[in-house]
Amino acid sequence: MKKLFKVIAITFASLISLVLIAGLLLTVFFDPNDYKNDIRTIVKQEAGRELVIHGDLSLSRMKVWRK
Repeated sequence: MKKLFKVIAITFASLISLVLIAGLLLTVFFDPNDYKNDIRTIVKQEAGRELVIHGDLSLSRMKVWRK
């Protein structure tokens, strides 16, 4: 039983670590401004409207909405 708990704890800690590392790498190496023109093109094709994006795009953590 102790061995099972240890395996589960190590697996859980590893998964949490992987998620945190992936989030860190995403914020360091991913620039959403590289996709500005792609976003404009998709909006033009799908909606038939011009999309104007003023300024730079940025990533932020998702906030939890409370009622």
